Amino acid sequence: MSEQLASVPFPTERELVTPRHREARLRRFNLDSIGAMTFLLIFTIYFLIPFFWLVVASTKNAGDLFNSFGFWFAPNFNLFANLQQLFTYNGSIYLQWLWNTVIYAGLGALSGTLLASMAGYAMAKYKFRGRDFIFSVVLGAILVPGTALVLPLYLLMSR
Repeated sequence: MSEQLASVPFPTERELVTPRHREARLRRFNLDSIGAMTFLLIFTIYFLIPFFWLVVASTKNAGDLFNSFGFWFAPNFNLFANLQQLFTYNGSIYLQWLWNTVIYAGLGALSGTLLASMAGYAMAKYKFRGRDFIFSVVLGAILVPGTALVLPLYLLMSR
């Protein structure tokens, strides 16, 4: 038996791009969005300044850290000396701390991901008694922010 293969035409790029996508692609600078972009730029700089300071401060020795301008590099570049001092301090205890952090955080993340994915799969695929209640508890725990629970928790603990 010979089977005839039907040819399937591939859509062109013009057919794939809907009018809304075409408008978004052709949209240029808009004066209406300058306020939002300025707001985002200011907060981006605000949140990145501590990281920049951390990089700059790691290149200074103790004297330069307090005697030079905080947001720029000192004349003496001491990054490698600082790292060498950090990793050899107290019998390389920092490496032990770093390894412990990797183990605890890594194993915690992997086991949490595994358990959450198994529970999510079970709740999505199987019907069992209490499923809706468990889903409501999980959803409620996600939707209620932690700060909303601070006052009732304080009142409970203060008694």
